[in-house]
Amino acid sequence: MLLFTPDPVVVELGVEYLRIIAPSYIFSGISLSFAMALRSIERPRIPLAATAISMGLNTVLNFALIFGYLGFPALGVRGAAIATLISRGIELVMVLTLIYSRRLPVAATIREYLGFDGIIVKRFFMTAGPVLLNEIAWSLGMVMYKIVFARMGTDIVAAANITESIQSLFFVILMGTGNTAAIMVGKKIGEGKKDDAYLFARHFLIQGLLLGAALGLLMAATAPAIVLLLKMKQDTIALVRLTLIALGILIPIKAFNIHMIVGILRSGGDTTYSFITELIGVWGIGVPMAFFAGLILDFSLPVVYLLVGIEEIFKFTFTFLRFRSGKWINDLTRKDH
Repeated sequence: MLLFTPDPVVVELGVEYLRIIAPSYIFSGISLSFAMALRSIERPRIPLAATAISMGLNTVLNFALIFGYLGFPALGVRGAAIATLISRGIELVMVLTLIYSRRLPVAATIREYLGFDGIIVKRFFMTAGPVLLNEIAWSLGMVMYKIVFARMGTDIVAAANITESIQSLFFVILMGTGNTAAIMVGKKIGEGKKDDAYLFARHFLIQGLLLGAALGLLMAATAPAIVLLLKMKQDTIALVRLTLIALGILIPIKAFNIHMIVGILRSGGDTTYSFITELIGVWGIGVPMAFFAGLILDFSLPVVYLLVGIEEIFKFTFTFLRFRSGKWINDLTRKDH
């Protein structure tokens, strides 16, 4: 917590929150693994239902435990952590219950889960390893951005957290269509229909760009109305409004990159290229730009976001060239792969 802020009150609250919520990441990791497997076998309704119920429960528990409603004590930050921990645990129980009660293909025994084939393990790590490194590099980059915002001031990091939470509501749609692209394009590649896979991928990229433009316009247009829901200082509210507009400008290109990296390149097993592109984009451009613009030049939060967005232009350019080359199409189902 001290990496993010020197404020002792914020550090104390953050530590308390993280210690309580830590086990929920185990629950989420298992739930997410099963959710991805279910989507791959065209059974997305189970993770959808479990997630929807979990989110609804989390919202109610947050309301009750943070503020002390419905007969519960007002626990503040601790209540928020407890609410998330409970809802994630129930989500996992629901997913496992539905899978095993219906005897779905992913309902394996513990012995089957631990019975690894050497060839499959090697293929898995060669393909998934770069994805894991990609996500680690991206996540650490996001941490560095938060460090910059925190060093810019408490009001700045508060505004950044609010805008990113609002942005995530719009990005849920893009992540959904991106994962859909990965499954549908990957299946065409597995069927040996590479021309169809390329055609599918092209349609998804166009769809992602258009959808991103619509969502970006919507977020920028509704920013003045969204901030009316906030009960904060007027300066912070004004900052949130301008930042939402800046993020709205960036969403179209981010949408394209999500569909390209998460959906297209990974579905074709081209994970090393996407990892290198993401690594250079985040750590070669985004993070240095954040420190330079935010801490040295002391630019405002919206301007910092726009300058950091140069990394998205870099990723757009290089992944598009890779897509055009067709080298991203690799059939991972082949035994000789």
